[in-house]
Amino acid sequence: MVTEPLPLAFIDLAQTYRHMHNLPVAFGETSPRDTKVLRQKDGTKVISDKSDIRKASSTSMMITSQGSEYEVISEGQTLHFDFSYAAISQGIQASVARDLQRCSVLTKLDLARVISMRTLERRLQRTEPLKPEEADGLARLVRVTAHAFRVFEDEDLAEEWLRSPNPALNDEVPMEMASTDVGAREVEGVLTRLEHGIFD
Repeated sequence: MVTEPLPLAFIDLAQTYRHMHNLPVAFGETSPRDTKVLRQKDGTKVISDKSDIRKASSTSMMITSQGSEYEVISEGQTLHFDFSYAAISQGIQASVARDLQRCSVLTKLDLARVISMRTLERRLQRTEPLKPEEADGLARLVRVTAHAFRVFEDEDLAEEWLRSPNPALNDEVPMEMASTDVGAREVEGVLTRLEHGIFD
């Protein structure tokens, strides 16, 4: 296990964000590089590697990505989602949307921003695939969520950032903006700047 501290820019990011939102400044000060931090009911648990993540409490959720493929660890289960162009073209089953909600990656309101609940229920009942534009909307929301988790490495911080008005985005809510392609690009632009320690 590597004991080298996190880069100063990342520590500053976590501390600055916690200070701005009156949260305890505990994350990042002693966490080693290459660890994942999951929020649980009894506090923050530092996870050192994937084997430990799989043992995490069912109250935790973690999402990682590699290209257009995503791995979600939630409630003791590991789920895989493929939002590649090929997968979307071939047809992604509507049940994927429900799975994303059940494992706490997206909320019902998130889903409703890219596909109406009535349409989703109909597709579920008929076991129909999502239309490409519907699947693309889901992929966009998942991509932004995974990006936020990668930046903050903390479930609570990522969720609060995604669902709070953001001054860097003209006080718009990032997750609401991500319902459109142009909005998602602006949100990801801010996240990328945060990754590099740029806070303005």
